[in-house]
Order: sequence, then C-alpha cells, then structure tokens
Amino acid sequence: MKVLSVLFVLLMLGTIAVAQSADVRVVGVDARLEDRNLIIEVIAINTGTAAHELNIATHYFGESDNRNEIVPPDSTKKFTYTIHNVRSGTVTMAIEGGVSKFIEISIPNSTDNQALRVTEITREDVFIAQQGVQQQSSLFSTLSNPYFLGAIIGAIVLLLILIKAFMLKSKGEKQMERNAELLEAADQANKGKRVQRKKVHMD
Repeated sequence: MKVLSVLFVLLMLGTIAVAQSADVRVVGVDARLEDRNLIIEVIAINTGTAAHELNIATHYFGESDNRNEIVPPDSTKKFTYTIHNVRSGTVTMAIEGGVSKFIEISIPNSTDNQALRVTEITREDVFIAQQGVQQQSSLFSTLSNPYFLGAIIGAIVLLLILIKAFMLKSKGEKQMERNAELLEAADQANKGKRVQRKKVHMD
C-alpha cells in the first residue's frame, strides 16, 4: 500500500512538472544602425506553461555582455540591446538555455542608418571570434601598459644614442683617414722639394 502511495505521488509530481514546462524558441534576431548605435532585437516565444530563462551573451569590440532574460509562459518576448558608437567589424551573440542559437552581425565601413546582415553561425565560430577579440584586447592592454610603454621608449632612446654614437665614430674615422691622407700628401711634397734642392746644389 505504501509503495502504491509513493508511486502515486511520483506520478503526480511528474504530471505537474510536465504540465508546467517551458517550450521556448528564438524566432528572430534583427539588427540595424541608428546614429552610429547598433540596435539588436531578439524575439523569443514560450508556448509552455512555465517561465523560462535564456542566457544571452554578446561580444563586441573587445567587450562582452552577459544577461539572463526571462520569457514568461505562453508569451512572445522581445529583448532589445543597444551598443553605442560602433565601428566596422563583427558582433557575435550566443543565445542558450533550452535553445542554441549563435549569431554574427557584420557592420560595414559605412555607419549610415541601415539594416545589417545577420548570419546564423556555429558555437565554434563564436568561440573563434571571442578568442580573436580576447587576443586583441590583451594586445591593447599590453600596449597601453605604462611599464611596457616606458620600456619601449627607453629602447628607442637607447637605439637613437647608439646610432648617433656610430655616426660620430664613423665621421671621426673618416676625418682621421682624411687627415692621414693629407699628412701623407704633405710628406710626399716635402720629399720632392728636398730632391730638387739636392739637384740644384750638385749643379
């Protein structure tokens, strides 16, 4: 009897869980430019009877934004994101949590108001794009590090000093060679005069 009671309770809990389940789909992702601002709209539908949470991660120009969005039961929900002062490049978006949708938004060189190309990509594509962004961000942070900049400036100053010293040394060596040539020419001229004097004396 106890076993039947336990089975009945488990069956009821399972029925309640099934009855209050979420069924979420992402039916659209649109993007457009407005005054150098990127507007992204994500539309999700939940046809289930329970609310559902989506994780939406956006990666753009070395930055990332992670949000958990709730889609109420039996409803359509539109989420709007704005990225200010965009430039040409790509923005990737990973929408997960019961769904798996990965998006790439290509921004052309011109940032006039216009609709943009939105392409569905794979998880691997998003990962590769993120790695590239992280490397760029790491390079930028390294280049902007004051110690690194100080080391670069010091190396440049040292290089200029070495170049200047080499130039002065070369100039000095050339001057010494020139002086030696002049001394040799003067010595040759003096020898010639002495020979002429001897000849005059013998005559």
